[in-house]
Amino acid sequence: MAENYTDDEQLENIKIWLKENGRPIMVGVFLSVCLLGGWKGIQLQKKEQSMEASTLYMQLYDSLADGDAEKAAKITTALQDSFQSTPYSKIAALKMAHYSYKAGISGDAEKNLNWVIQNATSEIMVAVAQIRLTRLYLAQEQYPDALLLLNKNYPESFTSLVEELKGDVYIKIKNIPQAKEAYGKSISFSSDNNEYLIMKLNDAISLESTE
Repeated sequence: MAENYTDDEQLENIKIWLKENGRPIMVGVFLSVCLLGGWKGIQLQKKEQSMEASTLYMQLYDSLADGDAEKAAKITTALQDSFQSTPYSKIAALKMAHYSYKAGISGDAEKNLNWVIQNATSEIMVAVAQIRLTRLYLAQEQYPDALLLLNKNYPESFTSLVEELKGDVYIKIKNIPQAKEAYGKSISFSSDNNEYLIMKLNDAISLESTE
């Protein structure tokens, strides 16, 4: 049978319940408010950091356009040191590496590309840096280093390009069978016009027949 309480009894029961449970409830409410405030504070801090990093990146862009490599290098370092968690630090390192490579400063290019590889959380950005560093090693005839990079894990969309570069390395070290295999894989994974890849494969076959 359901119990019937008078208004006074119900009020007294509520008082007793609040006395027993009120403190945990208030603590829970307090913690919830603190967590919400802390989360909003973190989001605000991230937004402010992103805006500062964006401003620095635009300064980097202007510096490179003006040919001021020294200033651009300092800005890149500032982004890496103080804004590492933002994507601007990685994009700046990639841009600075490209500029350094074109200027013939391969050491600086290698340093920035390695920084991206070690610090980027995006697998696409890591893959881009690895591919660019592979091409740098190819140009410098550092073929073992190039193959080491090409044998790392890549997103599937990079497979054709990775295999093509493997073929290029194998051609340089005169491993024609491996070059043929790599070019063949590159063609099979290519989604674009692969006439250029077919030409590379045919050149490898011609080289094999002359050995």
